[in-house]
Formats: sequence, structure tokens, C-alpha cells
Amino acid sequence: MRTTLSELGASLSRNKSMTISLVVTMTVSLLLAALGLLIQSQADRTEKYFGDRLQLQVNLCTKNSPSATCLGGVATDEQKQAVQDALDENPEVKSFDVRSPADNYSRAKEILGQSETGRKQLETLGPDAFPETYYVTLKDPQEFDGVVSQVSGMDGVGTVSSLRKLLGPLFEILDKMRWAALATSLLLIVAAILQVSNTIR
Repeated sequence: MRTTLSELGASLSRNKSMTISLVVTMTVSLLLAALGLLIQSQADRTEKYFGDRLQLQVNLCTKNSPSATCLGGVATDEQKQAVQDALDENPEVKSFDVRSPADNYSRAKEILGQSETGRKQLETLGPDAFPETYYVTLKDPQEFDGVVSQVSGMDGVGTVSSLRKLLGPLFEILDKMRWAALATSLLLIVAAILQVSNTIR
């Protein structure tokens, strides 16, 4: 082992360009490995931050809803009860909250009411244009397909949206970036090992 290290030191001292190349290769590979781990950490923190915030939003029908399940206009009390029963009985559902059209209108005013255009739009629409909404928290934010398929076709349900589905491409991009960084780092480490091997020879 001592002989090998001494030969490596002698070879590197004779070939300064090889030494610089080896140092640069190892530095870049370690930086890429650190980048991959950083991306993984960021993805984990992002998913942990959203956690229960990755809710399903079940919007009931309004008088202007174009959905085929809203042909009768505003969702009836019977339809609302059917949706609540479905959510209560679904094992994937952790909990859910109900927001009235007035609640949703008030929230829209907080967001859009800061501009003149937004205020005019809200005055034109009025509270009746906003649906009654169920915000559904899942036991596992990644398992939302079952709940979506169950309630999306029910009478009285206008639309069902998932924040997890919207953020899915972001998590996929982070995952691909992580694996690309780690794979490139591994290739550079292998290249550095081959350089050392050739230097010794």
C-alpha cells in the first residue's frame, strides 16, 4: 500500500496536468453528489411542508356550472348529504371541512379585492357564483385517485381538484434532477479512479 501511494505521488508530481485534472474531477463529482443530496432534502422538506395542505377541493354545483352532473343547477341538500356520506365512509379520508359560498366569496375578496379590476369582477359575480366547497384532507396525500373517482361523478359535484396533482410535475422534476446529479457524480468518480490507475501505470 505504501509503495502504491509513493508511486502515485511520484507520478502526480511529474504530471501536473494530470494532478489538476484529477483534483477538478473529484471536486466536481463531490459537488454534484452534494447537489443531489440537497435536491433530495429540498424535495422532502417541500412534501413535508405541504403535508395535510395537499388537499382535495370538491366544488359543488352552482346555478352556472357546466358539468353534466350539474344539470339540476345548485346542489340540493340530498346531494350534499350524499357527498358528505361518501367522504365519511371513505377510508382514505382523514377529515374534511365545508366552506359556504359566502366564505369562498370573502376569501376571493381578500385576494382579488386589492385591485380595481378584481373588485369589479367580484361585484359582477356576487356570492352566488361561488360554490359550496369541501376541503378534504387525506391520510396519505399521494393516494387521492380513489376519492377523486368516487366523488367526481356524483350528482351535485361540479369539479374536483387536487393540489397534489398540480404539484406532481414539480416533484418529478426534482426527482429527475437528483438522480441526474448523482449519476453524473458517480461517472466522474469512476473517471477519477481510472485516471489514478493510468497514472500509477
